[in-house]
Amino acid sequence: MEVGSHMAKDQYLIQSVSRASAIIEALSNHNTMGVTEIGKFLGLHKSTVYGLVSTLEHEGYV
Repeated sequence: MEVGSHMAKDQYLIQSVSRASAIIEALSNHNTMGVTEIGKFLGLHKSTVYGLVSTLEHEGYV
């Protein structure tokens, strides 16, 4: 595997950070979305979205 390759970069991605980022982006475009709507929009279970949104809210991101 090459150091600069796409695969090398992907192995260091953290799924929860990517999901949280997607939630922030979705809310910035559609700020009235609820947990169920976000889940459907991103293809995530609403319990996953709830945990991520709760954490983002606690940390002051949403």
